[in-house]
Amino acid sequence: MLQKQKDLTKNGILGCRENFKCMEIIDTEEFQRVDVACLKSCILAFELLGKSRKNPKPFLVVFIGVTAMKASFFTYQHEQQCLILRSGYYLSYNSHHLELGVYSGSELDDGDSWFKFVFSRFVNMMTNPKPTEIRSLSLVGIEPYSRKYQQLKEKYAEDLVKGWLEVTDPQKYVFEDIAIAAYLLVLWEMERKRLEITTFQSFIDVGCGNGLLVYILTSEGHPGMGIDLRKRNIWEKFPSNIRLTEKTLNPKESNELEPTDWIIGNHSDEMSPWIPVLAAKNSPNCRFFLLPCCAYEFSGMKFQRRDCKLSVYQDFLKYTERISEVCGISTQRDRLRIPSTKRVCIVGYARDHFDAEDLGKFIENESCGKFQARESVEKVRNCTQLPKNITKQIVEIAFRELLNSSSGQSDPERGSESWNSGGVIDLPELADKIPQDLLTALKAECGGLQTLLRNNHQIFEVVQGQLPSDHRDIRYDAQREIGHKLVIFGDRMKITRSVK
Repeated sequence: MLQKQKDLTKNGILGCRENFKCMEIIDTEEFQRVDVACLKSCILAFELLGKSRKNPKPFLVVFIGVTAMKASFFTYQHEQQCLILRSGYYLSYNSHHLELGVYSGSELDDGDSWFKFVFSRFVNMMTNPKPTEIRSLSLVGIEPYSRKYQQLKEKYAEDLVKGWLEVTDPQKYVFEDIAIAAYLLVLWEMERKRLEITTFQSFIDVGCGNGLLVYILTSEGHPGMGIDLRKRNIWEKFPSNIRLTEKTLNPKESNELEPTDWIIGNHSDEMSPWIPVLAAKNSPNCRFFLLPCCAYEFSGMKFQRRDCKLSVYQDFLKYTERISEVCGISTQRDRLRIPSTKRVCIVGYARDHFDAEDLGKFIENESCGKFQARESVEKVRNCTQLPKNITKQIVEIAFRELLNSSSGQSDPERGSESWNSGGVIDLPELADKIPQDLLTALKAECGGLQTLLRNNHQIFEVVQGQLPSDHRDIRYDAQREIGHKLVIFGDRMKITRSVK
């Protein structure tokens, strides 16, 4: 049930603003120790994380009526030394009915879209629970992680985004690596408390990529280094104390890493299955953190599923845990809060046993051949490096087939004079007309026929959407814009002529 309630002050919810100063700000861990069941009602206040350091942090005030089975939530913001109400809503349960309501006078009162969306999501969560799904940040806790993430974001994000030197999107990679760094810093702080040590843990980031994670962890006091087979432009921006090495590792032949406390595999691609092995070979107490993305075999080839009931990603996670088990390393899964669909990490702790001979046999049985790392110079594979003669042949075939598919039409501007306006052809049909050796050369560049046509934009123009059955007007409009060009509508294409 969805319902709106009248003015907040008339229902006695807001009370006197001066009373807000007496509310105690508590953290999540303390709140979890409160036995709410023994209370008839209570008031809680939480300090929320602001969007930026320039804005004051908002407060969430929660009024819980245990007897009435109702909880009201209010968000306040500091403005000109006053607390201003930003949002107010409540959730109640009565007579087997769940009710979500929005209080008038809050920003949520502008329309029904917000609480309809929230209510539907809440009902779905309650009626379709996923007990097997990993809870986010289960190994570190939401409260300490959130505070650490906010601290790192305020400290590093602005400068890194402004000074970004890579072609990738800084809005994704900067904040993702900040989130991963926050997770590791909290995890390592908890480990130091558990082991009763004060020395900061050392690390090696295998396949460090842009090096952001190495930069942040080192700047926060942890000695470490990053290794990648290809140097990135942004490496030059980091201070001299940030150790980043351009090197190709061959984990099958030897252990080339210096002794360290933690091995990190953050989207380490073909090195991902080797991360537990590197940790086992490094030192008796070496642990590892693995956040896999693309799944690979020991040989460096793409991962082949062992369990057809699972997705490739889930099966690879299971496979990595099996490798850790052979290495004698106990593992735990966790789910990170990062802007990525692949956000399940595996944390491996100190091993209880290690048999190098058994591990060697396991790797030999699982390998599809000798380990092959990717090339240090990334090859361009988008059809732009195709030999010109191949491109020319495919383009000529495309034009010929389009002309052959035309039934012939008359030109409205030339009276009865006939001309070949070209026809419409499906791309799969066109592909059947191209010799196999040309298609093989095309596939070797990891591109398709449409990619090649898009690359030759001086000849072709790609138009999104399907070609209508009556395309005369579309052809006429396209003619005036592009002249002698091939127009592609979704998975179909048509040749046009120029208009003088």
